[in-house]
Amino acid sequence: MTYKEALEQVETMQGRVAYKERQINSLINQYGTGVRPSWVSTDLAIYSQQMQDYAKDLAYAEYVVAHYEAKQDALADKEGE
Repeated sequence: MTYKEALEQVETMQGRVAYKERQINSLINQYGTGVRPSWVSTDLAIYSQQMQDYAKDLAYAEYVVAHYEAKQDALADKEGE
């Protein structure tokens, strides 16, 4: 994964995590946390799993970005000596 791809991945995954959070909050606001249709619990479980998967992808992309930036900082420090 290139630096540019990692930056795009960070932005994409942030959007996906936020979207899943909105979906989850919307269902909870609409149906509450008590007795509700069984499909609501199923959808909440699916959305939560998807959000966790996106969060893992986000964490990896952020790691890649940080790694590239750390290398650039090291090169800049080396040139400045």
